Amino acid sequence: MTNQVNNLFIDCDPGLDDAIAILLAGRARNLNLLGVSSVAGNQTVAKTTENARRIVGLGGLGCPVAKGSSGPLLRPPVIADDYHGESGLGGAELPPDRAPLAAENAVPWLAEQILAQTTPVTIVPIGPLTNIALLLNAFPEVKGKIERIVMMGGAVGAGNVTPSAEFNIYADPEAAKMVFKSGVPISMVGLDVTNQVLATRQIVEKIRSLNNSVSDYVSGWLTFYIDAYYRTRGIEGGALHDPLAVVALIDKDVLRFEDMLVDVETRSDLTYGRTVCEPSRWSDKKANAQVAIEVNPDLFWDILFDALSRY
Repeated sequence: MTNQVNNLFIDCDPGLDDAIAILLAGRARNLNLLGVSSVAGNQTVAKTTENARRIVGLGGLGCPVAKGSSGPLLRPPVIADDYHGESGLGGAELPPDRAPLAAENAVPWLAEQILAQTTPVTIVPIGPLTNIALLLNAFPEVKGKIERIVMMGGAVGAGNVTPSAEFNIYADPEAAKMVFKSGVPISMVGLDVTNQVLATRQIVEKIRSLNNSVSDYVSGWLTFYIDAYYRTRGIEGGALHDPLAVVALIDKDVLRFEDMLVDVETRSDLTYGRTVCEPSRWSDKKANAQVAIEVNPDLFWDILFDALSRY
């Protein structure tokens, strides 16, 4: 586990795995969660914003939430209610405590917050990249204050919403293309590794046995999520996509990355939203991302349990 403390902002669309990622970041030993921004994705932005505020409140994390983009740059909105439910949190009733809501839209709010920091920050987008594309385009001066973008999205191999595309990229491919072309250092944590960290019913019971302020909520979210995976895919277990991007910041040994040139397909009906990943070792083209290609699932679970046990 790295001793360096990472100051980070999470941009998200909660979402069951987003909720767990936020709670994980809030209690990780070497992370300092500065704020959370919401975006339309797994559910509408009204729902993802409310969910983010409730999750931050549940965890007592003390950071603000800013409401972001209500839809993609160009394409019609898509949601993922099959996996996350009508509310985005599987119908769970959370305590009434809510994080404060920033007065500004998430894009100018993020710019203001990032520029106010004395050291560079990490941005962890775990939803569609709409807010981040708008941020980098409208406020290019923030690029020098962003150490890295560690994102959950994309895949070298097959997608999950279409044969070619992963959901977060498919939900706003044009935004994703802008981010990959931004010049900001990027670590891409995609389906190639996230599909290897499956929450099982045994994991649910281990989390429930923590018997603390969040354990019943997290175990309930995971039960809904696992049931959704079995109903839609016939798989006994739900992939914890978003928490893996957070864990990548906590311990460098969880993932192995390879330098790649990543672009996003925005013109083909057949492969719309695909992340086209070309390893640097194949050509002389300059890489624009580090792409996760291997994961240590046991270390991932150890880190997740450690963080959740601190509530």
